[in-house]
Order: sequence, then structure tokens, then C-alpha cells
Amino acid sequence: MPAIVLIGAQWGDEGKGKATDILGSQVQWVVRYQGGNNAGHTVVLPDGQDFALHLIPSGILTPGVKNVIGNGVVVDPGVLLDELSGLEARGVDTSNLMISADAHLIMPYHVAIDKVTERFLGKAKIGTTGRGIGPAYQDKVARVGVRVADVLDEKILHQKVEAALDYKNQVLVKVYNRRASRSTRSSTPSSHTGGSSPTASPTRACCSTRRSRPTRRCYSRARRARCSTSTTAPTRSSPARTRRQAARRSAPGSGPTGSPV
Repeated sequence: MPAIVLIGAQWGDEGKGKATDILGSQVQWVVRYQGGNNAGHTVVLPDGQDFALHLIPSGILTPGVKNVIGNGVVVDPGVLLDELSGLEARGVDTSNLMISADAHLIMPYHVAIDKVTERFLGKAKIGTTGRGIGPAYQDKVARVGVRVADVLDEKILHQKVEAALDYKNQVLVKVYNRRASRSTRSSTPSSHTGGSSPTASPTRACCSTRRSRPTRRCYSRARRARCSTSTTAPTRSSPARTRRQAARRSAPGSGPTGSPV
């Protein structure tokens, strides 16, 4: 089958979306093979309507063309659902859209790590959009990512998310001094759609980027004493120790408080 491959030769903004829309009338399939929901592209139709697309191939605007989000794309489920709703609200038929089961999902911890990494780098930052695309690709290469197909099996989905969080939370807390929280069963993608759709909403509370409060240290002797008395439980003296203390107080040459006269 002959195919037309459209490749951007620089860091985006080459007009790929517009070219895809123009070529859409000449093909039966439009397949997006890589990337995520970063800047996106705007397509203006002959009737003057403009559509801003971030994740869905612009071939969706050509009637009769089948559109595919390929396995090389990283998909933010929330962004995908919002984009589908926006297109359907404007009368665009989205029934010809298909998603590869092997495409990886952008999870909330990817977004959190993307943002804190940029802040940590300071002037040396990369300049990402902060949408978790890079960290999602890192997990794909490391073979620890969550795929679209995993949403269909709730047990596997939770196993993968929990395994990822065991490591991601360590990075957020110990490297970037951020507070991390565990995911909950009600916040996973499958719980929003009954586990039947690969385009479910992402987890919302997998991790938080709020800075954790540092532990206060006591530097003065008086403050250390107050801290120790307020945080340390009282110790109970043993009977033998009590008898020895009583014998010292009653010994000849000792005052009422046990000190030498």
C-alpha cells in the first residue's frame, strides 16, 4: 500500500497539521505515529471554522477518513476525552478514530515530575510544556509505563500504577522535596468508565507537587530540653532503682535532697 509520510524537520511549528488536512482528501487513513499533547496545531476549514487539535490527527476533519493514534504517541486520557467532546459538540464525526492498544498513557506523576524537574534545573531548564510528555517516554523506554490496553484490566492497571508510584514518590520526596500520596482505586482511569474504555480519565491524586514542611530542629540547649520534654514519654523507674535512691537520701551526711551538707 503506498503511503505519504509527513515529517517535521525542526522543533515544531512547521505546519504539519495544515499539510495533513490538505492531504486528507487524497488518503484513506491518517495515522499519527509519535508525540503528545503539546502545542498542537490549528486547522482552518474553507467555511472559516478553525479547530485547535492537540492529540487527535487533523484528518478527523475530513469525512470518511479513518484516523489512528499510533503506538508511538503518548496519550493523556483527560486531554483526549476533552478534545473528543469539543469536536462532537461542533458536529464533527469522531467514530472513525482508533487508538493503538500499545500507546502509552501520560499519568499525573509524569506531569508532576516534568514540572519539578524544570524548576530544579533553573536557568539550565529544557523549556518543556510541562505536560509530562518527556517523563512518559522515559517510562516507555524503561518498560515500566502504562499502556492503553492496561485500562481494560483493572488488576493489571493498579499493579502498574502502584509499582510506578513506589519509585516516583521516592524521587519526588527525596530528590525534589515534594509531598507524594498514594493512588486510590476511585481515581484510576478504569473507575471512571467501568473499565471498558481505553480513553478513560487519568488518575487525579497519584502524587502532589506541594512542598513538604521541613522538620524543625532545636539548636539551643533550652530549646532541646523543651522539645525532649514535649515529645518524649515519661520513663517509669524500676523498684530496685527506687530503693537505691531512697537509701542514698537516708544515708548519713546527706541533706533533705540527697546532697552533702
